[in-house]
Order: sequence, then C-alpha cells, then structure tokens
Amino acid sequence: MTNTHHAKLDSDTIADVIRPLVEADLSIKVKSIIAKVQSRFNYIVSYRKVWLAKQKSAAKIFSDWKIFYHTPPV
Repeated sequence: MTNTHHAKLDSDTIADVIRPLVEADLSIKVKSIIAKVQSRFNYIVSYRKVWLAKQKSAAKIFSDWKIFYHTPPV
C-alpha cells in the first residue's frame, strides 16, 4: 500500500526531481509525472501538487535559459 502523507515531498521538491522530465518534454502529462513520482517515492501525490511542480520546473528551465542567453561570453 502506498503512503498518502509525505512531509518532505512538497511541490518545490517535486519540481527539482521532475526537472529532467520537463526539460526533455515540456508537454509531458501531469498524470505521467504522478506515475513517475509514485514509482520513485511510493507515494501518491495530488494532481494539483504535480501541476504546480511542473510549472515551477518550467519556470526554472526558462529562467536559466534567459540568464544563459543574456550573459555575455567570458
């Protein structure tokens, strides 16, 4: 049986974990991410928490890209 409460697995933590998935495919479905998180942590996360995590991952990816793009070469 999977655990339904995990104090440390918030949307920020999930965002860091799923970042490679989002980088590889920005259109990845939330349900697919839920399955990956459940498989990895043996924990069922809510759709809302994963949706937020996906948005945070995308924001970090694009923020890093903007910083890289606007940084002059050394």
